[in-house]
Amino acid sequence: MLKFSSLYLKNCLYFKNVKLPLDTGEILIVNGKNLCSREKGQTNGAGKSLLLSYVPNIVFASDPIAIRSNSKKDLFTNSKDGVATLKFQAGEDKYKILQKGGMSSIQYDVFKNGELQKIRTTPLSEKYIKSVFPLSEAEFYTTVYLNSQREFVFQKGKSDARLKFFTEF
Repeated sequence: MLKFSSLYLKNCLYFKNVKLPLDTGEILIVNGKNLCSREKGQTNGAGKSLLLSYVPNIVFASDPIAIRSNSKKDLFTNSKDGVATLKFQAGEDKYKILQKGGMSSIQYDVFKNGELQKIRTTPLSEKYIKSVFPLSEAEFYTTVYLNSQREFVFQKGKSDARLKFFTEF
């Protein structure tokens, strides 16, 4: 069982101090207006996809719409002191993951049931997070995070990629 609680962003690109409750129900819809647009009421470019990109970036260590493949640093480009915090429950355990850093390095603090897990390195932290998260990356992108900007294996993938998807799922 997976239950998201909240996403908090501090000094992450355009988000100076944002707390987004994720436990509002079965479906979360984020709406926003682009205040910099010349066209009144424009919602394109408001940052909705960017905001929610932090969830898979924290869990799977890659931005779902990254400029470069598997680049978690793209979401921290303009900040050396950015912190993205995701809280979720997997089974009986509650997790709080802080992804901190800037372009030069990303670090994690991982809490399980309020207790800091002493994980030595970033790669070990990323491996631990993936191991406690109850969904594979394929399951996450087909059942939780739906974004038209992310290419889906059925649209662009070859037969072996589709087979891999169903095997993992």
